Amino acid sequence: MDYSKIGVRYAKALFQYAEEQNLTDVIVGNMRVLFENLNKNQELMRFLSSPVVKMSEKGKLVEAVYSGQFHKISVDFLKLVIQHRREEHLIAMCRRVEAMYREKFGIRQLKLISVIELNQSIQEQIEKTVKAALNAKSLEVSTEINPDLIGGFVLDMDDLRYDASVKLQIAKLRNSFVK
Repeated sequence: MDYSKIGVRYAKALFQYAEEQNLTDVIVGNMRVLFENLNKNQELMRFLSSPVVKMSEKGKLVEAVYSGQFHKISVDFLKLVIQHRREEHLIAMCRRVEAMYREKFGIRQLKLISVIELNQSIQEQIEKTVKAALNAKSLEVSTEINPDLIGGFVLDMDDLRYDASVKLQIAKLRNSFVK
């Protein structure tokens, strides 16, 4: 993960304050939207990160764009980040807030890659097994089709990968013959 110390500190402070105010879901939702906006709109990120643009102009933009859309705490947080000239760390802050939310609520991300679309019962069985093995309260599952696997499936969870594909088995067999 690319969490800078600055990004972690600001994210932790925001997350703790959101918890104290019982607004965790709202603030995390705001940070998700901000993350998407910063990733989709490079001009916005350049504007906010630019040392040439005055803080007052950045604050006006944040107020104009997000005051009607975000909770006041989120808008004030963005203004604080601008005031302290930490705008270049906004993406890291958003990522860290999301990671803290997932950690607190035991939400794990699972990417299921297979050759064909799996039927619902097989997918649910895999999810149930993974959920129990990881002791996760909840899973966010995304699926992907990859015909190169030949057969089987691959599970990507956080920094872990479980590869039960035919492609891997063939590669292992090929390597054993080479030795």
